[in-house]
Amino acid sequence: MMKIIIYKCIFLILLNTPHAFGYKKTNNVTPDIVARMGDYVGNGGGVVEQDFTNALLNLPLYIEDCLLSLDCELTQQEELDLKKILNIARLNSKDSEKLIFLSGKDSGKLFYTEGENRVRLAVTGLTNDGPIFINSDLLYEDIDNRDIPAINFGQIVALLIHETGHLTGLDNHHYLDYLGAKVSSNMDLNKKRIDYFLSYNKQLSLEVVNFSSGYTFSTIQMYYLDKSFSLTPDFRKKISCEDESLFPVGMKLENIHWGKEYSISPDSSIVPFKGWITITCFDGRGMTWIEERVFEAHLQLSSNATYSIKKMIIE
Repeated sequence: MMKIIIYKCIFLILLNTPHAFGYKKTNNVTPDIVARMGDYVGNGGGVVEQDFTNALLNLPLYIEDCLLSLDCELTQQEELDLKKILNIARLNSKDSEKLIFLSGKDSGKLFYTEGENRVRLAVTGLTNDGPIFINSDLLYEDIDNRDIPAINFGQIVALLIHETGHLTGLDNHHYLDYLGAKVSSNMDLNKKRIDYFLSYNKQLSLEVVNFSSGYTFSTIQMYYLDKSFSLTPDFRKKISCEDESLFPVGMKLENIHWGKEYSISPDSSIVPFKGWITITCFDGRGMTWIEERVFEAHLQLSSNATYSIKKMIIE
């Protein structure tokens, strides 16, 4: 709450300051919007809002991997700018109040760009202590009376690179779009998605992103009943090294696929998620070992959009 009060003070001071929101005066941030900021921090329980939160948490990993990867083909200047963005992204990933979701229809001209006659999906300031505003009106499309995501995870990553770039002081929209596309494209090269159609006519999906560094844990995102869940913390808790004196410092999942659904009832079922796992093990004294094993994670899914890992087998 203290941070929200600080944000309010900053924006009230800057209401008439030119260019604080990138090509727009901050009088688009009206006192009414400032007054409502505390009600909208990190809000939104939909799958797209959850994807924004997960992308913010993992953005440093995606940037680091692009910096390490030859596939990103970064120029010297792009590398320098991405390193600046990385520093801010690391701070943002620890800030639960960084994202603010607001309805563009109820936010005056906050998301409107003068001269371009366009409504933006996100706006932010040019200093790293401000929030990132997300236009919740543009997150979903109404298709057959259902809210369908209008933006995918890769696009969200690119957008957050763009907005975080503004927080470093960069103001060239086209350049930031280009940097965002490089990071997002590199992530997509290392991403694998698998889908499963459950017996009760619902879709279950998993997206795994691997990284160049052996000292990084793959990100595992599950989509089920219009919800998004990160399975990475579950895996980190459950994996271990064969030698108990060692501890895991990274993992990579490959050849991922589904097993056959079982224990089916009207309220729940279990679906095995299988593949190869490479675990980087560390002895705490500078030596690492690589363990290549197979895994089975048995996901118990309920009809009220909750899950648990019923059983984890690593051999």
